[in-house]
Amino acid sequence: MSALSNWFNHLSPTTRGVLLLCVSSSLFATMGVCIRFASFTVDNTQVVFFRNIVTLVVIGGIYLGRAPKRFFKDMKTTQIKLHLARGITGVAAMYGFFYAIAKLPLSNAMIFTYAAPVFIPFVAWVFLREPMSARMWLAAALGFLGVTLVAKPDTGVFDWISVIGLSAALLAATAFVAVRALTKTEPITRIVFYFALIASAVSFVPALPGFRAFSLTELGFLIGAGVFATACLLYTSPSPRD
Repeated sequence: MSALSNWFNHLSPTTRGVLLLCVSSSLFATMGVCIRFASFTVDNTQVVFFRNIVTLVVIGGIYLGRAPKRFFKDMKTTQIKLHLARGITGVAAMYGFFYAIAKLPLSNAMIFTYAAPVFIPFVAWVFLREPMSARMWLAAALGFLGVTLVAKPDTGVFDWISVIGLSAALLAATAFVAVRALTKTEPITRIVFYFALIASAVSFVPALPGFRAFSLTELGFLIGAGVFATACLLYTSPSPRD
C-alpha cells in the first residue's frame, strides 16, 4: 500500500487529479447501480435516508476515532445558515436524482447527475454576483442542450420525470455554490460532516412512516449506496485527518 501511495505522490498534480476523477466517477456510477437495484423494492425516501446515514456514521466515526477530544471544538461553526442551505438543497437534489435513477434508464438518469456543472455559472451569477461573460453564457446553453439531447434524444427531455432530473441538477448546482461560499471560512472536514448530519436529519422525517424490516439483499444495496457515496466524498475531498 505504501508503494502505491509513493507512486501516486510522485505523479504530477494534473495526473493525480485525472486519476482521482476517474476513481470518483467509477464510485459514483457504482452508487447509482446500488440505488437502482434498491429502488426496485425500497421507497425513495428510505434510499435517500440510508445513503445519508451511512455517510454520517462512516465520516463521523473517522473524525471521532482520530481526534475525539478535538471533534466538538473542530466542528464549531458560525456559518450554520449556509450549512443548512447547502444541506437542504443537497438532499432535495438527492431525492430528484434517486427518483430519476429509479424511473429512467440508468444511462439517461446518470446524465442528470453530471448536469449540475451546466447550471453552476448561472447560480453563482444569481447568488454570488459573479460575472458571466458571453462565452460562459454560450457554454452553459450548449451544455444544457447537450444534456437534453443525450438524456432523451427520441422524445424530447420535457417529460415530467426528466424535469425532476433537471430540477435536481439545478438544486445540486445551488448546493455546490453554497460549498464554494463555505470554503472561504470553513475547512472541508466541517463542510462534509455538516452536510451528512443535516441531510440525515432532513431525510429521516420523510423516511419514518415507511420503515420496515429490510431483506439482506435490500440492506446490501442500501448500505452499498452509502458506502460508495462516502468513498466518492473521501476521494474528492481532503482526508478527515488533514
